[in-house]
Parts: sequence; structure tokens; C-alpha cells
Amino acid sequence: MSQSISWKGHCSGLLRQFDYSAYLGGYLVDPKYKDLWLVVKAFAVEVALRRSSKNQEDMSAVMGRVAFWKDNLQDSNLLKGAKHPLLDGLTWCLNRYPNMEKYFLNRILDARLADAQRQAYYNLDEVEEYAEGIHSSAMYCILHAMGIDTTDTDHIASHLGKVFGLVKYIKAVEKNPSILPQDLLYKHSLNQHRLSSETAIDIEDLLEEIAVPCHQHFEEVKRLWSNLQSKPRLAKQVFLPSAIEVDSFLKHSNPGWLPFNILKASILKSSSALL
Repeated sequence: MSQSISWKGHCSGLLRQFDYSAYLGGYLVDPKYKDLWLVVKAFAVEVALRRSSKNQEDMSAVMGRVAFWKDNLQDSNLLKGAKHPLLDGLTWCLNRYPNMEKYFLNRILDARLADAQRQAYYNLDEVEEYAEGIHSSAMYCILHAMGIDTTDTDHIASHLGKVFGLVKYIKAVEKNPSILPQDLLYKHSLNQHRLSSETAIDIEDLLEEIAVPCHQHFEEVKRLWSNLQSKPRLAKQVFLPSAIEVDSFLKHSNPGWLPFNILKASILKSSSALL
């Protein structure tokens, strides 16, 4: 098996298992940029992936993984001695796309390390900060490698990455309620022990507050989307997979948000290992 098949297969497998919308998105991107898409999205998944729940995460393991990627990215050609399929893919992309910036890959790593150092999310701003650092940075990296570097596209990537991360966060809550923001739990007189037995109405109040930034970010995405001027077809291909997943989730959640029990809602049953 050739090296190219090896890293492509590895990237596709990661996305198929942990970020299916990104996996399908690879078929929407111009074939010229499909490998770029696969590698950057797979890198974001590899870095963000949790080997355990947030409150049980091994900091030394996270720091070791981040250090491994930092060390490899620091080398101009990536370390030749290190063996990892993604390194082959990253090397290929960095040679193939001169506008690809390691800065955004390092930004993903910094976001992952900062998130691991948190004992818990204090408020939604911290969730958005993480989402922007992981998901928006991946979009910036792909767009800039394509030669798309405008204020509008960067703003769309920022807002879309945040709302996409918030959607994944809500899906992750079912498996790990401890990641709910501490300020909201306090405001609604909830705690982790009581959460499993709370009524739908109590949870609905909390989720309505999470819904506000979701809808605000997505409305801004749609406003900016309609005004895209620079290479709109390519840019929209980058945004479309995440936009479809967000749009579908918000529509299924209905405009008045969610009068349901968060621990039983089938819509939340999706991969949650990235948050």
C-alpha cells in the first residue's frame, strides 16, 4: 500500500467515525482541494478527540500529544523520523499549497491545550472560545490554502465555527452533563446530581440560554453568506457541510428551542468525542 493511500485512508477513517458531516463534505469540495480538506479536518479531529470524559482527562497525555504535533510542525519539512499518517498528509499539503499556514494548525493545538487545562466550563464564552479555536481555525486554514483570504470569509468562518462547536457541545451534554456551564447551573439551581432527574421545563430554561448565541451566530453566517464576493463557489464549499449540520439541528430543535428532556432527546445521539 502506498503512503498516499495510507494517509488518505487514515484521514477518511477519522472523519467517518468522528465527524461524519466533514467526511461527506469531502465529496462537495472541488476535487483539486479534497485532500487538503481531508487532512486539515482530520488534524482538527485528531487534536480535539477526547480519550476520556473531560473531568477525567489525563493532562499529561494531552500535553504529550500537543507537544508531539508542535515539535513536528516546528520543523520546516516536518520531522522525518516521526511516524504518523497525518504527518505524511500534512507534509504533502504544505508542499502542494504554498498559502497553507501552520499558524492555524498551531492555533488548533493551543485551543486544545487551553481547553484541557480547564476543570469545567464556567460560561458559554469559554465553549465558544474553544469552538472558534478548533473549528474556525480549520476553516481559516483551508480557505487561506485555497487563496481565499477576505474579511467576509474570515467572519463567516468565525461565526460558523462557533455555532458548529456549540451544536457539538449540546450533543455532548447527554453523555457528559458535567460540561454544562457552571454559571448556568448555578443560575438555575442545578447540579450534576440533580440534573438526571430534572423535569423538561427546568432544562428547557437552561437550553434557551444556550440557544441564543446559536441562533445569533447562524443568522450572521446567513447574512454574510449572501454577500460573498471573492471566489464564492469555493468558499461556500468549505462552509456548506457545517452549515447543513447546524441548520438541520436548529430546525429539528424548532424555533422556540427545546421543550424536551435533555437526557432523553434522540436528536442528541451523535458523536460527542470532540467536545
